[in-house]
Amino acid sequence: MRRTKALVVMLAFVVVGCKKEASPSKPEADPFEQRIVGLARQLGAATPRESWAAHNKLKTVGRRAVPTLIKLAGSREQTLRRGAHRAFSATGVTKEALALLRRSLSDADPEVRYASVQALTTVGDKAGASLGEVLKRLVDAETKVREAAVRLCAGLDREQTLAGLRKALKHKDAGVRVTAAAGLGRLDATAAPAIPALIKATRDRDINVRRASCEALGRVGPADPKVLEALEKALADPHALVRVAAIRGLGSYTADDKATARAIAGALADGDDFVRETAAATLSGMGARAAPAAPALRKALGDKKHRVRSASARALGHLGDAAAPAIADLAGRLDDGRFSVAEAAAVALGALGTRTAAAALRKALGDKKHRVREAAVVGVEQLGTAKPWVMAALERASKDKDERVQSRAREAIKRLRR
Repeated sequence: MRRTKALVVMLAFVVVGCKKEASPSKPEADPFEQRIVGLARQLGAATPRESWAAHNKLKTVGRRAVPTLIKLAGSREQTLRRGAHRAFSATGVTKEALALLRRSLSDADPEVRYASVQALTTVGDKAGASLGEVLKRLVDAETKVREAAVRLCAGLDREQTLAGLRKALKHKDAGVRVTAAAGLGRLDATAAPAIPALIKATRDRDINVRRASCEALGRVGPADPKVLEALEKALADPHALVRVAAIRGLGSYTADDKATARAIAGALADGDDFVRETAAATLSGMGARAAPAAPALRKALGDKKHRVRSASARALGHLGDAAAPAIADLAGRLDDGRFSVAEAAAVALGALGTRTAAAALRKALGDKKHRVREAAVVGVEQLGTAKPWVMAALERASKDKDERVQSRAREAIKRLRR
């Protein structure tokens, strides 16, 4: 009896062993797919530097990674889903991936929606089939998704983008209105039909909508008198950032240089430092068009803020004869407590190049203060070799007792001899 039981037990072990040997072994994971999974996870959760490294590796792999990425895009793991969608910008987009991205534009995760829009920007006109879905993202709850959608739509169909943005400018959410105003600015003259709406938006209850609308108006209607009027009114806005935006908008207005320059010049007396600095810098960027602002710029050379003084000096350097009354004031700034102001004044004097301006620089080369002499060297270089005394004066300055003056002079001589 005992032998029989032992025999049965032995036979059972043999049968189980045979079954184990007969069962199929678990397939090994595909090394390539595992690599793509790792890179997608890294792209979805790593630091910017690590993400960039993963992006570059996926770019090298190219479209071979797309089938795996499509699988990962449906993962329940958020990191993998985000990483997979971001990866399409690196690998390229196939027909199957294009369909996936179109569906993902309405995903609940804003990071997935953003990555989808970004990936679609890489396919050019092929994204046209998704335009309807992308236009819906112009009113997305997430700012960066809206901004990415504006860029993509504008490249696909400016007219439809214009229609979408005009509608978005009336949205109840202020953030959407801000994006819409900024987006209309990106369309430049194409957005001219939206000028009345943008002018109205300069009076929006939200400060950021007013700011974005002012900046957009200068680009959309650079020759429309109503734009000039609206921006001039915005210069009286109670918020400094809106006034700054109005100045920038005016800087793009080209139909009436005299009115524009005078309007911006008025902002040089603003109580806010940043507003005054922006006004001076904008006038400098206008070049000779800012000539009507010369008197205000001359006064601004004495501003308490050094950035306003230096920007005003640079602006005067572009004004030619209109800046003649300010030459003595510019010469006085060669001894400014801030070297950036002294340098800007010297460059302006050199750019003006009149006999009076040149004489002021030549005199400053012999000043007892090394900082004044150093600034003077910068200005003398601007005069160029047309004036016969320039090279001799720079040669003497290259032997100055101050090392900084020497260095500046030697560098100037090298540049002039090229």
